[in-house]
Formats: sequence, C-alpha cells, structure tokens
Amino acid sequence: VSDRDIYFRVNDGGSNIDAMVIDSSEGGNVIFNHDILLDSELSAIRFGASQQGSIYEHSSDIIISNSAAGNDTIFENLNSAGDTYVKNLFIDGSTSRVGIGTSSPSVKLDVSGGDIAIDATQKLYLDGGSHTYITESANDLLDVYVGGTNLLRLEESGTDSVFTTDNTHLAVGTHKDL
Repeated sequence: VSDRDIYFRVNDGGSNIDAMVIDSSEGGNVIFNHDILLDSELSAIRFGASQQGSIYEHSSDIIISNSAAGNDTIFENLNSAGDTYVKNLFIDGSTSRVGIGTSSPSVKLDVSGGDIAIDATQKLYLDGGSHTYITESANDLLDVYVGGTNLLRLEESGTDSVFTTDNTHLAVGTHKDL
C-alpha cells in the first residue's frame, strides 16, 4: 500500500491522542503533538546526512553546534514581506568571524545595515582588559579612559567642550612636538 501514514496513538486518561504521525505523502515528515524530550546530558538532535549539525544541552547551557571543520553556522528568518530569507547572524567557521547583517564578515565582529547601541553608562573596552574604554558617563558626556585614567572628556551642555586631564596635551591642526 502506498502513501499511508503511520500513527502512534495513545490514550491519555480516556482521550485518544495522536502522539506522533509519520506523514508518507510529505516524504516521511514526522509530526509530534507535543515536546520532544531528550532525557540525558549531551543528548542531541542532529541534522544532515553527516549529522554534524546539532542542538544539545550541556551543564544547563543550550549548544547549537556545527562540528564540520571550517563550515558556517547561520541564523536566518524570512523577511517581513515573506519573499527573502535574511541572514541575521552568520558565524564564519573558516575565519572565526561573526557577521550581523552580513554573510561575509571582514573583521572579528562585522555589523552591517544598522546602528550599534550600548546602554548609557556601559563601556566599550578596546584592549581586552578593563583599563582602556569609552563610556557615556552621563547624558551627552563621553569619557575616554586609557590605562584606567580619564584622558579625554567630550561634553555637550549648551556649549560644546573638550577637557583633558592634568599633563595631557591636546593638539588641534598640525601635530608638532608638544
């Protein structure tokens, strides 16, 4: 017999429920009526013929993994018009670069097609440590710290101002020995 579905029907306290259906007309798609539970640590849902794409739990973290060396991991969704898939997050496996809004990141983190926002009073660290950063310490007040010292402050408060700390030189125009 061709094009027959397989039903896994259970009785849940007097009600018959199709817990799982294998739909042969859709090439063997499996339809679940509820959750899929993988009941042990590191159990995974694997994808593809090589099974190198997987989603699993480890130490209460959810891991999305591509174990194929050098291959990419892509998060995409259908745009609002419903006619094109948009790559929202692209992880380039061959270069270890991340693209947001681009599928060809040229630097470690490449953001394309939109602004980047950092909450007020948060810091943008520049050297991988905790001593060199830029922060908006108050409304319209931008501070630049180098080596833990506030070396430059830009302020807009009726009159634009640039401040430097003691013994700091600020050159405007042609740079000569200070």
